[in-house]
Amino acid sequence: MRVRVIAKPPLFFIPDENWEPVGVDILDDNWWKNMKMVVERDTIGPYLVSTIWLPLNHNFGFSDKPVHFETMIFDNGAKNPSEELDGYQERYTNVKEAREGHKVAKALVERLVK
Repeated sequence: MRVRVIAKPPLFFIPDENWEPVGVDILDDNWWKNMKMVVERDTIGPYLVSTIWLPLNHNFGFSDKPVHFETMIFDNGAKNPSEELDGYQERYTNVKEAREGHKVAKALVERLVK
């Protein structure tokens, strides 16, 4: 007999067509196969600005709002990487904030690359 343990509330989420979280059963082997993850992605000089969906709610109980979006800046081989960009990471509670945060990160990179 196979016992299925489903966390209540769910631990993992996929985004619906409007980037709203929909809880999934992690024991279902197919939940991640069609999940969209990339909200925005830009390469600027030697840097990658990436904003993605996080399947695990990253508020970790510190907020009443789920945190499912993250923007990071990656150094893709810059000869003299910027300390200002090192470890850049921001998280957001909705897709509108995430898209705005992506624009902010892009502007930061564009200012430093010029």
